[in-house]
Amino acid sequence: MKTDQSRMILQGETQTTSQQSLENCLTRTALLFSRVLTVEEIQVWKGFLETYSASAIEYAFENWQRNGHFFPKPAQILELIRAYHIQHRSDYVQHYEHHGEGYGETDVLILWKMYQAMSAQVGGRKLTKKEKAALMDELDKKRESVPEWRRSA
Repeated sequence: MKTDQSRMILQGETQTTSQQSLENCLTRTALLFSRVLTVEEIQVWKGFLETYSASAIEYAFENWQRNGHFFPKPAQILELIRAYHIQHRSDYVQHYEHHGEGYGETDVLILWKMYQAMSAQVGGRKLTKKEKAALMDELDKKRESVPEWRRSA
């Protein structure tokens, strides 16, 4: 590799963590797959991946380095980044009391009626996560009054 190509850093460019991470990942991947990248190719990669976090980029490239058979195309790395975001959702995930025990048909019907009532109260707009969580909490409270043997039936 030529020195200016292997460095992948254009003079005067400010480096962010994700840019540095991308450059390191590209360098390692190019080395593993015996590929020489031009400055233009590096800029194309940066354009595709500039909005993603360093951890997502590293996950995608490390996964490709372990499992790939050839140097990746941007679409293949973007697919792995999507998988990373699915696995590492930053949204708060509500864990419900009866999670894993399943909700029966009666529970779903009760929840649907509660959902319709709350939706009407808020003028038909989409319910927030907090409002949905409140509905689930209310359903769980109603389930507590049902004997254990009836819940599993």
